[in-house]
Amino acid sequence: LGLVGGVRASVVCENGYEDPVNVAYVRSRKVAEASGIVSSVANEGILWTHEDSGKHSRLYAISLLSDPPGEIVARVDLDEYTDRHEQSPDFEDIALSRCPHREGYCLWAGDIGDNCARLQSNGQPWSRDCGGRFYLMAVPEPRIEDHGGYEKLDAEDVFEVEVEYPDTGEYPDIPMDSEAMVVSPDGSKAWLIEKRHGLHWDYHHTPARIYETSQNLTSVPSRAKIPLRLVNTIYNPNGWKITGADLHPTGEEMIVRTGDDGGSYAYAFD
Repeated sequence: LGLVGGVRASVVCENGYEDPVNVAYVRSRKVAEASGIVSSVANEGILWTHEDSGKHSRLYAISLLSDPPGEIVARVDLDEYTDRHEQSPDFEDIALSRCPHREGYCLWAGDIGDNCARLQSNGQPWSRDCGGRFYLMAVPEPRIEDHGGYEKLDAEDVFEVEVEYPDTGEYPDIPMDSEAMVVSPDGSKAWLIEKRHGLHWDYHHTPARIYETSQNLTSVPSRAKIPLRLVNTIYNPNGWKITGADLHPTGEEMIVRTGDDGGSYAYAFD
């Protein structure tokens, strides 16, 4: 991972990135706290998002072809899979890449957050009472045909792994609170990026950690438990709250979103 510059700099796009433009407004109450977002591969004009309030284990399809654009036209329920977890699901980010267990593309949902892990001035977690179970779930992307209705779908053939951080009680091996996740284009690796949500500690000068899955996800069985390993740290130029990330389809560049002002910066993947 290497820093490549500011919001418009790019190692894979010759002219950099253009400024964002509004393409739709999502006014539905079906999603109270939308978080991550990805563009569909299987469906023209569809964006996928998820709920980040911990209420539902669902993925939602937003149509850019609806009238008006921005209507939620489908949901995918993962209750059959998350009901067997020991704690309630709370998806923090979403990604899209090749499925690790079958042909085609998968929507990846990351249940990776732990608000109790916020550090105090003594470098220790605020609490250890939120649990510590983290999951990555790869959902084969369904086809969405109707941009004028609301289809309720059950997730099928979901691949999932439980991931585990090292925890020795001292930084950097302490509980992690993450809201950003990216997955390699071939579905073999995932990276989780620390939120860095501080209480009284000096979060402006403490780097956010990046953890990587330690095994090839295409070669492990579903429902396996695998360790994560620390591969790098990054300094957030805005201080705190890394709340989302996306990986370029080439796998060579990552855009990270920060919480205060919406700024982004890029890291190149080697």
